[in-house]
Parts: sequence; C-alpha cells; structure tokens
Amino acid sequence: LLLRRLEYGTNTALLGAIMFLVIRMVIWQMGSAETDVPVAALVSLSLLLYLILRSNQSFGLDIIFGLVLGSSVLMKYHGFVAVAAMGPFILYDAITRRKALSSISVGAFISLLTLTPHLVQDFVLTGNPIFPLFNSLFNPSMPLVIGAEYANIYGTGRDLIDLIIAPWTIFVLPTHYFDGMVIGAPYLLVFFPLIFFNIRKVKVWLFPLGFVLIYFIIWFWFLSQQVRFLAPTFPILSAMSAAGLVTFWSVIKHSRLLKTLFSLPVLILALNQLLFVGVFALLRLPVSFGLITALEYHQKTPTMNGAYFVTCKYIEKNLKAGEKYFVLAPFVSFYCPQASSTLIYFAEEQGWWLKSENPPEMSKSQFLERLNREQFKYFLVQFKTKASKRISSKAFVAEVDLSLYRFGAYLNAAFKNASPIAEGPYSAIFDGKEILELLNKDALDNK
Repeated sequence: LLLRRLEYGTNTALLGAIMFLVIRMVIWQMGSAETDVPVAALVSLSLLLYLILRSNQSFGLDIIFGLVLGSSVLMKYHGFVAVAAMGPFILYDAITRRKALSSISVGAFISLLTLTPHLVQDFVLTGNPIFPLFNSLFNPSMPLVIGAEYANIYGTGRDLIDLIIAPWTIFVLPTHYFDGMVIGAPYLLVFFPLIFFNIRKVKVWLFPLGFVLIYFIIWFWFLSQQVRFLAPTFPILSAMSAAGLVTFWSVIKHSRLLKTLFSLPVLILALNQLLFVGVFALLRLPVSFGLITALEYHQKTPTMNGAYFVTCKYIEKNLKAGEKYFVLAPFVSFYCPQASSTLIYFAEEQGWWLKSENPPEMSKSQFLERLNREQFKYFLVQFKTKASKRISSKAFVAEVDLSLYRFGAYLNAAFKNASPIAEGPYSAIFDGKEILELLNKDALDNK
C-alpha cells in the first residue's frame, strides 16, 4: 500500500510485500504470540495514513490515524519511538501550515484517548502512567524494574563510529548483536540505496526515509539495541528496497552484461533468504496440515527451552478443577494452564518488585508450612536451558542451578531424591505429594 501510494506499480508493491514477509523475524513470529510484527504493521499503517493526510484533509482519516498510532503504543511501547520519529514531520507541517492545526489536534487527541485506559491503570497500580519507562522519575525510591546493566549487553557500543557502521554490522556481521540474525541476508541493505538512481523520485521518499533515520538513531542511543526492536522500520525498508531494485533494473535494462552481472547477487541473496523460509516451511507445514502431531512437532523442532510442551500437556490433561501446581522456572509456558499456577511467589506477594529488589523473605520452615497449606498437585521444574555463544552462535544445553531461583535451594534435595512422573528435554514434573513428604521427612530429621 505504501508503494502504491507513492505511485509505484503493482508488481513493485508485491515485491515489497514479499521482501517484508521473508524477513526471518516475520516468518518466525507468524507462528508465535509476539508483538514486534503487529507493532510494525500498525506503525507502517499510521505512516501511510499520514502520507495520505498530508495531501488530503479528512476528519475521518484523522480519527483513524490517531486510533492506529495510539494502538501501536498499546501493542508495544516502541510505538512511542514511532511517535517521536514522526514528530518532527508533524511539527513541520504545523509550522508551514501544510496541515491545519485542528487536523493535527484531532489525531493527537484520539491517540491519547486510545492510550488513556492503559495509562490510568498503570498509574493506579504503580504511580507511573508509562510504567516501567522512566520509572526513576515517577518513583525515585522504587527499585529499577529494568536494570541499567541490560542497556549495553545486546549491541556493540554507542560511539559515533558504532552508529555509522551499525547498518553494516547488523546485516553483514549480525552475530555481533544479541539477536542480529532476525533479518537474514543483507538484501535490504543492498537494495534500498538504489532508489537514488532515480533522483526525481527521491523526493517522495523523504518522509519515510527521515522516519527510518530518526527511529534508528533513537534505537541506537536510547534503547537496548536489540535488532528486533527495529521492526517498525522493516516494512518501510522493504518498500524502499523493492523500489530500489526496480529502479536500478530500469536503469540497466538495455545492457545485457549489466543485467547479468546484477542478477547474480540478486539470486544469491534471494536463495540465501529462501533457504530459511524453506526450512521453516518444512518444519511448520506438516503439523499445519495434520501430517504430524503437535507432540512430534515439538520433539523435533528447535524451540527455546522446548516450550515445556510435554510437561505442560501432562499438567493440562491431569490437573483437575481446583487443583494447583508450583512452577520453579523463569516463566509459565504458553502451553501450561495459567490461572492454576504459582510461579515462585504467592498471590499476596505480587507487586513485591515495586518495593524491593528482592522478593519477601520466607524461611524454609515458613515455606514448608505454606506448601502443606497449599497442597500443590505437581511441581514443574526447569532443569536445563538452551544458550548460545553470541559471536559464533553455537548453541549448547546447560544445566540450571536451581539455587538461583527463589525456594530452589529448599526444593533441590527433594527433587534429587524423587523421580519425575513426566519429563521433557528441559523440564520435568514431580508429584506434589511425594515432594511434600520428602520435605516434611527432612524437616523432622533435622529437628
């Protein structure tokens, strides 16, 4: 739609859509409950709407623009970065009166109105309407929810030289970033500059290109430099790359030699990217068409920590109404029952992270007393984790030190003396009664 709005042909628009759809992260998130691709869709749609509004005044479109832009922030706070990246252009249009101030005000008001319920809820719960952003300003005595130590572990640095070479590093040396492999072959880097071979057409790209540049600078200096957080720029870069490819092809179309030479890198980049698409198709299509079961799919498919599929399905099948289970792991898997789980802390302790850097103290005897009261049916434990060395991307499986979890040190001996009733590659299920008996026996022996 963006390319069609900028008066490119249908084939160019389709090429742009394909270039976006084959980005590794997009392919991966199509089958996942993620937010990066949806926020990219909302941001690119809001940019398209504003492009239309710059030349066509419409009260109805002002409302839709505000609704879409506000929704991008609701989807993920990186929508705020998109708002900031559009800000200079909206301000310019207001100063030059390219757009009426009333029209801009409508869009801003609707965006704020869309966000208001969430802002109010955040303020009531935490005292910060945009929690956890800028929490040190709203709650200076509150511990940092997102520690500063995470700000500089995902990228390569924040010097000017790092900024200049960042596009090359992201696309050509992607493992220098924590999640640099989420894009794939560097076709966006190769093709989007080719739009400059048609100088007369460059003017229509000034707003989208300016948006990408401002967003990228904010991402580089103020965010954690995770490459997937650049997702809102991917639809625009894909559109520019398709336009650049078509533009350059039209420049060389009368030279057989140049077309042949240019076709070689195009084919190499396309094949490189399609290998990833093909692998994902081979992985996902059999289960999509019912050729293999979900269990077979999860057993054969590389997944971060196995998604606890085997153990979660055991709980889902055997846990009765009113029964609960305890989770000793970083999170409750998507595949596990949610409402009946207790993840490391108990219901009345929720929100401790707003007051302290550490959870409330609970002695071993207090914890045992609580377990006897709760009578958990099962204990779900993550024993192993998958990790990788960033530069080499070589994956390996590591044992989890249970003492790093709250209550892990209390439970570890009982787990060693019990046998799992269900086990996956990374997690295991223990019978709640057996674990409780072992803990109670240990408590009696140590009196």
